[in-house]
Order: sequence, then C-alpha cells, then structure tokens
Amino acid sequence: MLRDEGLKADAVILSTRANGMINPCYPLVENLNYVIVRLRMGGRDYFLDATDPHLGFGKIPLECYNGYARVVSEQPDSVILVPDSVREFRMTTVFLSASDARDGLTGTFTEMQSYFSSLDIRDSVRTRGEDAYFEDLRKAYPFDVQLSDKHIDSLKDYDQPVTVRYALTIPMAGDDRIYFNPMLSEARKENPFVAAVRHFPIEMPCRIDELYVLRMVIPKGYEVEELPKGVRVRLNDADGSYEYGFLSDGETIQFRSRLMLNRTYFLPEDYQSLRDFFALVVKEQGQVVVFRKKK
Repeated sequence: MLRDEGLKADAVILSTRANGMINPCYPLVENLNYVIVRLRMGGRDYFLDATDPHLGFGKIPLECYNGYARVVSEQPDSVILVPDSVREFRMTTVFLSASDARDGLTGTFTEMQSYFSSLDIRDSVRTRGEDAYFEDLRKAYPFDVQLSDKHIDSLKDYDQPVTVRYALTIPMAGDDRIYFNPMLSEARKENPFVAAVRHFPIEMPCRIDELYVLRMVIPKGYEVEELPKGVRVRLNDADGSYEYGFLSDGETIQFRSRLMLNRTYFLPEDYQSLRDFFALVVKEQGQVVVFRKKK
C-alpha cells in the first residue's frame, strides 16, 4: 500500500521477545513470527505495525524490540531493534491544601502517562469504561479518598500519551498524629526481583523515567513532627538513579521522587546490585511524613 503511494517501504520479519532471539547467521523461517514495516521518508526510518489500530505513527509493540530483524528487500538488509532505544517517561504532579471545611485535604492530581502505559489505559477504558477505570484508581489509595472532576486527555489521539487528571479529597479524623505517604497511590510496593539468586540475564522491555512531584500545605492545626531523610543513589554509576527528597518552610512541604533506569539488559553478575537498588526504591517510597497536632 505504501509503495503504491510512491513511498519507500519494506517488510521486516522478526521474532518477538516471547518467541526468542534470532541468530543472525541462521535466519530460519520457523524462528520468525512477526512482520512490521520499515518506511524510509525524509531521511529517517519509521517502523510501523498494522495489527493494532490504536498504535500511533512510528510505534511498534514493545515485544518487537528483540534485537536482530531481517528486512525483506532486493538488497540484503537488516535492522537491530533494541529495548534501550525505548524510553518510557511518566510525570506526576500533585497539589494539596486544606479543604474548605478544614477537616481534610483537597487538591489536584495530574499524571502524564508513558506511551505504552497509555495503551493499557485506552484498552481498559474501551472495554470497561472511564468510571470503572477511576474506581480502580480510587481503590489503589492506601486510605479513603474521594475523586471528582475526572478527565483523561488524548484518549483518541493515538500519537500522544494520555494524561489523567482529577480532583481529590482526603478526609482526616482529627487524630493527634497523621501518618501521610507523599507518594499516595504511586508508591512501588514490591521489589520486582524477589529471587535471592539469578543465573540468567535480566531483560527489561524499555528504559524508564518516572518523575513524581508533590506540593502540599501542612494541614491546619498540625506541624511536621518527622520528615524522612532525602536519598540520592546511583545504580552502577550510570545504569540508573533514584532521588527522593523534601523541602519544608513550616507551612508547606515540597516533595520530589525520580526513578531512572538507563539500561534494559543486565548480566547475572549485575543482579544483586539491581535487586538492592529496587529494594531501596520500595523502602523509600513506603516512608511517611508524621504530622502532630499543635499544642
């Protein structure tokens, strides 16, 4: 179809991640299980997949990033599709202040999703509806919360990631102490690397970059009793990093968390450092700010 329009396009045959990797020296047809298109236009290469109508232009499934792939063309050619070329960026911003009734916190939550997470959200909304999706978000909070003014931007714009927005209200019972996790429902609760020992390489689907920023007004009648210490750590120098920190002026708290993973492939000897890195992330994201009632 693209060639009929005068464009330079070729089929690319490959093996998906679940199907195993291809040996470039022995391109056996039974080892290949997927076809995409390479479009050359404006001095650039674009890879296209016609099987999913909800993929944007130049997007292919993550499972296709599995190394060597062979171009079906008059001249022998190949491409290398590596997970390291895919960066999934997610940014979350939260603002909280005292509610009008001064019996809790109210504010706004805005999250620009990463591209492939957006595909999952689109699938969920398409099959179950927006109400069910937001109800799942509400249940993910570690405490009672009310959501209102709910929106999902760019649901039908498949070239863009979606942005989830809503207002939230967090009731408080007036206890002497309040234990508040600034990550709200976004904290990682489990280390994905549970085995004590691993004998095989670790292959992740993409690089990740998760930024979370919160600004909150300290609840009326309370003061900060305990603020977690900030952390800044690197994974093997340049393979990844994690930042976690607070600023407070006595009236407001500003919090920032950023998790970056710059590699997708790790050898077995790197496993322990990777496991320890994510254990630290889970530990830090589970910490709470303690507020106490002013005397």
